[in-house]
Amino acid sequence: ELEPCIGCMQTTANVKLQKLCDEALVGQCQGCLCRPMWCLDCMGRWFASRQDQARPETWLGSRCFCPTCRSVFCMLDVCIVEA
Repeated sequence: ELEPCIGCMQTTANVKLQKLCDEALVGQCQGCLCRPMWCLDCMGRWFASRQDQARPETWLGSRCFCPTCRSVFCMLDVCIVEA
């Protein structure tokens, strides 16, 4: 059973970071072994807050690190978990 999101404690944690991107295209993404602990909204806020605020057009091709284990991920690695 999925637990509440540790970011907002209002929604069920429904996001898992799983390396799905093409290594040749993206390069630096890593596998994340964390269990689902974040909801999509909180993970989206986390990702956006770590991007260049002056260049939002680059965000979809950018990377960030897992808020828990610090593994690097991109948007292609964000997976929704079904309850």
